[in-house]
Amino acid sequence: MNTLKKMRLFVLLMMINLMTSFGVKAGPFYPVCMAACLATCEGTAAVTLTPVGAAALTASCIAACTAACLPTCLSEQTSIVVYENEVSHLKNISDIKIGDLVRTFKNGKSIWTEVIRNIRSEGSFNFIQFTLRNLTHIITKPITVTPEHVMILRAENGESVLSSASRVQMGDQMISAYGPLSIVGLKPIQQASKYTLMTAEGTVLASDIFVSTICSEVVAGGEQLFEETMENWRNDHRALLKKQN
Repeated sequence: MNTLKKMRLFVLLMMINLMTSFGVKAGPFYPVCMAACLATCEGTAAVTLTPVGAAALTASCIAACTAACLPTCLSEQTSIVVYENEVSHLKNISDIKIGDLVRTFKNGKSIWTEVIRNIRSEGSFNFIQFTLRNLTHIITKPITVTPEHVMILRAENGESVLSSASRVQMGDQMISAYGPLSIVGLKPIQQASKYTLMTAEGTVLASDIFVSTICSEVVAGGEQLFEETMENWRNDHRALLKKQN
């Protein structure tokens, strides 16, 4: 194994170990994504740089690859209500920073939760754009998420369940600041950036829609019950949440 390949393997293992030590579950495809991303860096370095330059390039790719390989993401058009200076107001996701208090729901009530991560990634990303409505209100600004994003749906029995965005269908119901809304439109689109947002509660009201901010692996086997899954997620990520406080 040549020096560059050893370097790439070392960086990959280092990033996985670091995320594990912080209690972050990146999903089953994270190692594959990181390997491919770092391989691209290696290929560029092999052509244009000396081994020393390649080492610097590989190191510079770590942050970008880590962000790009965390799959549950929101679009740059997402708006979020924040609480600061004793006033609540709307912010674009690009302006959200670690430590901000953002609006979400817990036990049916509106609360504030702390942002513990907001990473911007640039490239070419697949998204799904959802349009929703009920009998009296139409959301004119759709919510746009990556296909792997973990969505919160309202089941027929009234319970909340978690499902990846790619499995959501026309007529399914999401929870919003206005109550349950039915999906009346969905379409695939591409965008040049995405935001990986995480909160202490694992949820947020994104463009007025109640969504999760947790890793996609929790719904790899299909729909999961919301309350139980979220409690397990908070327990798994307790170490990370403590480090942010």
